[in-house]
Amino acid sequence: MKNKVGRAGVCFIVAMISFFFTGKMNVIAAENTSVNNTSMLYVTGYEVTNETIIPGKDFTLTIKLGNFSKGVDAKNVFVSVNNPDGVTPEYGTVSQTYVETVSAGEEVEVAFKYNSWTTIQADVLNFNVNISDGLTYNTAQLRIPVGRITDFDVDDITFPVVYEENKTEYVSAKIINLDNAGVSNVTMVVRCNGEDIASTNIGTMSAGKTKTQSVSVTFEKAGAYSLELVLTYVDGEGNNKEYTIASESVKVIESSHQSDNQSFTSEQKVQTVQQSVPQQESQTQRIVVMCVSGILLIAVCCIILLLLQKRK
Repeated sequence: MKNKVGRAGVCFIVAMISFFFTGKMNVIAAENTSVNNTSMLYVTGYEVTNETIIPGKDFTLTIKLGNFSKGVDAKNVFVSVNNPDGVTPEYGTVSQTYVETVSAGEEVEVAFKYNSWTTIQADVLNFNVNISDGLTYNTAQLRIPVGRITDFDVDDITFPVVYEENKTEYVSAKIINLDNAGVSNVTMVVRCNGEDIASTNIGTMSAGKTKTQSVSVTFEKAGAYSLELVLTYVDGEGNNKEYTIASESVKVIESSHQSDNQSFTSEQKVQTVQQSVPQQESQTQRIVVMCVSGILLIAVCCIILLLLQKRK
């Protein structure tokens, strides 16, 4: 009995050990199968216009999504973004979209357009991204820095590159103040070859204020010039600053009235020449007629003399 019990015990222990290991292996295999039979969606990176968020300036946030599954495509992927204070979607009130398919081992990009506030004070804005295909769900937080390239944003620039002598043209731009403290003594200046030739004073602009301003420009002499449209101002800390809106090489051509006068003078000269040619031709014809008449007269005289001599 002891032997039988011992053998039975040994068999039981072996069976239990075998079951234990078999079960464990099955669990591991099931976990691997579960991983291999579902998509694995992650945020792999992002890009933002100007590399940072500029207060008061529109931007596009491009999010990169990757499916790290070995063989399962993600279908009908829903992407939503919880936006921080300081930005609003360009269209609608929420940032969300669908991606039809993210293939296994592939990456896709989704883009969201935003308007940013001029009153942003934070150095970093946090965007929480949620992605799901109905089977898997994942989240990621994007920490995007806030920066400022300049105190102004500029749009709708009108800057002619061809001018006529003594004809007034206008250069203009829409400017937006991005300085939170406001700016003062703002002046739009036109510079030609480094010298100020025209300007107009805008005055004080509070934070976020937009102003469309133009300056008249007149050139007196044809030629090529280097032209700049510049803002001069005092920032919120009392510093004198300049911001170049546009800089171009421009061409000044002769006035169209002068061209018309020159064309008219040329036509007059042509007409004068054309008129003088018939006059010269008529004079030549008269000379020829006179010569022929003289020759005929001489011939007649000679004939008369010959007849008189024969009668004698």
